[in-house]
Amino acid sequence: MILVVLLLLAASLLAKNGRWRVVLPLFVLVLIQVELAHAGTAGGVLHGLVAFLVVGAALELARGAWAAGAAAPPQ
Repeated sequence: MILVVLLLLAASLLAKNGRWRVVLPLFVLVLIQVELAHAGTAGGVLHGLVAFLVVGAALELARGAWAAGAAAPPQ
């Protein structure tokens, strides 16, 4: 998962469309999520909370991509 988000971050930086501002926090959240998965019982509650944040960031990326595609003129 870390590799996928890292590739997504690299692609967003190369695209120069400003989406890196959503991908960078997503990358940080995924790193935190991995650490919380290994934290045991104490990290269990936070692991679930961070999962919701990861999904929210991913949905924001999808919404932005969908909106950009809808705004593009038909070919």
